[in-house]
Amino acid sequence: MTWLSAIGPVTGLLKWVGEGFMKWSERRDALKTAEHEAKVAEVKARAEVAAYKVKADIEWDLKWADQASSSWKDEFILAIWSIPILGLIASMFIPPMRPAVMETLNYLQAFHPDFAEWYMAGWGIIFAATFGMRNAMSVMLPGRAARVLEASKGLKDDIPEEFMRSISK
Repeated sequence: MTWLSAIGPVTGLLKWVGEGFMKWSERRDALKTAEHEAKVAEVKARAEVAAYKVKADIEWDLKWADQASSSWKDEFILAIWSIPILGLIASMFIPPMRPAVMETLNYLQAFHPDFAEWYMAGWGIIFAATFGMRNAMSVMLPGRAARVLEASKGLKDDIPEEFMRSISK
């Protein structure tokens, strides 16, 4: 047996290993390409969703502005809701009104101890609905929204913490 006859099986083995390696390499490259394409598709889908949300917000604002230009019901509700505040302000300058205003406030707080807080929250919501949330924030909190939000995090409220954690993710 010559050394040339021994090389034939080794060459066949090397050819078989090389072909196997090439097939494995092609499968690996195909998998990496598929993974890359999946990631690109995911990023594109997220971008489309974000663009849709922005478009929906803009459409909502435009629809609100269109309806608000011909509607006076929000202003009417705000005016009606503001009557108690006007009475309270008037009682500051007209002393004989104070006992009646205080009696009315005590009467309303008999229904619910947090009546004043609920009333002011309702007033803020109606104000925001009437003038738009962006305008309401700029009027009520010019340049201080972040500080007020940070300060309000420490306030006790009746919303469960589990719910707040679930929506903040």
